[in-house]
Amino acid sequence: MTRRFGSILAAAALVWGVGGSASAHRSHVLSCSGSPGELERTEWMTMFSVTDPDGHELTFAETNPDEHSIDPW
Repeated sequence: MTRRFGSILAAAALVWGVGGSASAHRSHVLSCSGSPGELERTEWMTMFSVTDPDGHELTFAETNPDEHSIDPW
């Protein structure tokens, strides 16, 4: 998703449902010398964000009925 705010162009992506857990994806980013944010847990998902080398923010999220009390869908 790309949005323009005045003269600023911002881009972000939400990566959801690609298989595996958000924790496993975060560990992989760390193993590749990335700098992911901390895992955040809410009632409906677990997620973390990382900024790619081009400055785009990617958010990896998972919903697991065994761990999360609210189904967002």
